[in-house]
Amino acid sequence: MLKEWIGDKRLSSIVLDQTSDSVLVTDADIHSPEGCKILFANEAICRLTGYERHELIGQTPRILQGEETDRTVLRRMKAALLAGGAATEEVLNYTKDGTPHWIEMQISPLMDETGEIVCYVSVQRDITGRKQTEIERERTEVLTAVGERTGSLGTWGYDLADDRVYWSPGLYRVFERKEALGPPTNEYVLGFIAAEHRPRMIEAMRAAIKHQHSFEIELRCRTERGKEIWIVMRGEALTERNGRTRAVVGATRDITAERRTRMRLEEAVDTNAELSRDFASARSIAKIGVFDYWVEEDLQHWSDELLAMTGLTRDMFPAPSDQFVSRVDPRDRPEFDRLFQRAKETGEGYQIQVLFHRPDGSEMHMQIVADVRDVEDKRRIVGIARDVSEEVAASELLRGQEERFRLIADTVSDVLWDFSIDDGTWWSTSAWPEKLGLKLDAEGVSPDQWIRFITEDDRVRYVASLVAALRSGADVWTDETTVTGSDGKSVAIQVNAKLLRRENGRVYRALGNMRNIEREKELSELLAQARGLESLSKMTGGIAHDFNNLLMIVLGNTELLEMADLAEEDREGVRLIARAAESASELTKRLLQFSGASRLTETVIDLREWLEDLLPLLKSSLTISIAIELDLAEDLWPLEIDSPALEQSILNLAINARDAMPNGGTLRISCENSTVSDQMLGRQTDLMPGSYVCISVCDDGEGMDQEVLAHAREPFFTTKDVGKGTGLGLSSVYGFARQSGGAIQIYSEPGLGTTIKLYLPASIDAAIAEPVARPIAPRHCGAGRSILLVDDEPEIRLHLENVLTRVGYRVTSAENAATALERLEERLGKEGAFDLLLTDIVMPGGFNGVDLARRVSAIAPAMRVLFTSGFAGAAFKDQLPDDTPEHIVLQKPYRSAELFKALDEVFAEA
Repeated sequence: MLKEWIGDKRLSSIVLDQTSDSVLVTDADIHSPEGCKILFANEAICRLTGYERHELIGQTPRILQGEETDRTVLRRMKAALLAGGAATEEVLNYTKDGTPHWIEMQISPLMDETGEIVCYVSVQRDITGRKQTEIERERTEVLTAVGERTGSLGTWGYDLADDRVYWSPGLYRVFERKEALGPPTNEYVLGFIAAEHRPRMIEAMRAAIKHQHSFEIELRCRTERGKEIWIVMRGEALTERNGRTRAVVGATRDITAERRTRMRLEEAVDTNAELSRDFASARSIAKIGVFDYWVEEDLQHWSDELLAMTGLTRDMFPAPSDQFVSRVDPRDRPEFDRLFQRAKETGEGYQIQVLFHRPDGSEMHMQIVADVRDVEDKRRIVGIARDVSEEVAASELLRGQEERFRLIADTVSDVLWDFSIDDGTWWSTSAWPEKLGLKLDAEGVSPDQWIRFITEDDRVRYVASLVAALRSGADVWTDETTVTGSDGKSVAIQVNAKLLRRENGRVYRALGNMRNIEREKELSELLAQARGLESLSKMTGGIAHDFNNLLMIVLGNTELLEMADLAEEDREGVRLIARAAESASELTKRLLQFSGASRLTETVIDLREWLEDLLPLLKSSLTISIAIELDLAEDLWPLEIDSPALEQSILNLAINARDAMPNGGTLRISCENSTVSDQMLGRQTDLMPGSYVCISVCDDGEGMDQEVLAHAREPFFTTKDVGKGTGLGLSSVYGFARQSGGAIQIYSEPGLGTTIKLYLPASIDAAIAEPVARPIAPRHCGAGRSILLVDDEPEIRLHLENVLTRVGYRVTSAENAATALERLEERLGKEGAFDLLLTDIVMPGGFNGVDLARRVSAIAPAMRVLFTSGFAGAAFKDQLPDDTPEHIVLQKPYRSAELFKALDEVFAEA
């Protein structure tokens, strides 16, 4: 019946031969152990498999299968057919010559009119290309993921259309960012990059977007966890059909370890550059050569490879043994001769490495492996010779690198360590306790022994932190702890570790470094203290400025009361008010000196002569029980300094020393030249490298503990009894030193006295100027003179108007610079310019007195200017011309006599 059915379908087979799909028709004997037999195969399957039709007919489809064909897929197909259904699967088949190819196979049963299955029709389509693409894509994805993990690599993209950043998983690992947070914005990414490198990154991205330039740059970055890393970033533009940039894509790789290695081995690379080129040349010609030496004939035969290796020529062979032996280096010759002679006599083989000299004068290291054979009573020595110059050189280089690494490890300040957990071996930099600044018995140190050096209070926390890191799956661990040496000295230590894990997550090796961070902690504390003093000084300067304005009003009105006809008891009250205001004025001067806002007038002085002249004043300021010793170097550099401010600073230090020695003692003042370099900065963070004159004031007093030292430079801080001191002496010295470009250093211990070193910048090439007498100004007379008065305080304006009009000046007032210019414009149209501008310097509104003076000089060049301020120095120091006379700036608060004197001096200058 099957044959009849097939015969009726002959027309269909002809049609099937014309289709491009491969078709097989098998019988329905699916239960047969051999399987179904092929009844029909069209031309397409013959072309696909390489079989002729007659080779397929009568065979089972297993002829098309091979060892890599998935049997699970075949069983699944058979189960579907047994259930009476069709089956569609992707199967790996083989051609006649054994070439594998992938097909998509669809098998359907064909039934007769009774519903009985008479055959199976298999339609097969070649999908090898698609499967290879899928396999390659999967392989690429796997390799990319593995590559990103093992190579610290990540890819990224920036889509201009939706202004969105795309990151691969590897990039999250590079920047230690959680994937759940998603990729950051462009602005956030720039925050990872060090400030000095951001312009390069921005320019590279702009060039890629605008000009479609690819880029590759190295950048210093900081991860989201704060770790500093180096990366290399590559990027290029993706364009649309219209040529515009659609996106910028690229890759980022963490090169921190590579950069560190590159820096450490840079010298090695330079030194061995020429040797590396020799290695490359040797590798290109290195071959194994064969030799055959006939002992009785004393003739040796060499292969072409051996000839090429040694530089000898074919026409020289066969040659006596001496042709080779004579070229063995004399240092290797005795051992070679011994082995060679023994082989000839006893038949014992040998192995040796010798240095061989080529005819062109070059050398090579040759490894020889020889065997002795006796053929027909004739002895032959046969073997191979190999150029091992590269291995020898590599071995020497490795030894050199290992030695170099040991030298580097011994010279760097960090302690390097490596602990193999599996076998318990431990390596660390030699003399590691000394590197950490500790005195320890570190013989045969192990992790357990290391832990016992940790301060007992911190040991439990330290171990818990390490255990948590080992269990967490993290690949890095950092901790800080305190270690106590055998001498009782404690040092803060930072430990950094790289944890290497197996596939199951277990740590098998840890390596890293340890370093002493005691200095860093000290600097951090000092920096915080310096910032606190800076903030305090700014606040102090502002308070002093406002206080001076108030004192100006108090003193001014006190003067007016002194001029009035008062009873004697009232006059005494006014004098008490005046003395209190003057004391407050002196207090504000100290505050301004601490804040650096006082105006310094610098002259060049010979410090040695200057101190000798100051000695009588110092003696009068101290008690008779205190002796003064001067130790002044002969070659002191000149100082360009504010002499009165320096005098006040030395007196303040001397008075502090006096108070610290209530029972008497010795005050020693010494001076010496001092050149400060980067390595000599010590604990003082605000002392910059340069040339200084160091003035040391040392006493035998009570000294200070660490808590007092921490606050010694702060204003109003004092250890004296209430009413015995203002706490501004040392703080004003600190402000003077800082404003002069120097610094102070304090050394003190309880019971051992105090030494204060005042560092002042030296003016090595400056000439000491002779004092110039100022011409005597005429007595003031305000008759007929007009003054434009500008001050934002109404009480001060009212007081100055009263004082100036009393002596004949004509005064026009203004509360700010803008109003003052209006007053000047009004007067210019009527009477001409004012004779003088008397203006406060610091005023609100963004238009200060210095700016006003410039505008006035441009409008009325003949007008003279007199400045006043309760905040002299810092607010306008850089705005005044360098040659501005000292009397041009009148410091608040001031008496009327000081004002009149300043006016006389200004008007006296033609």
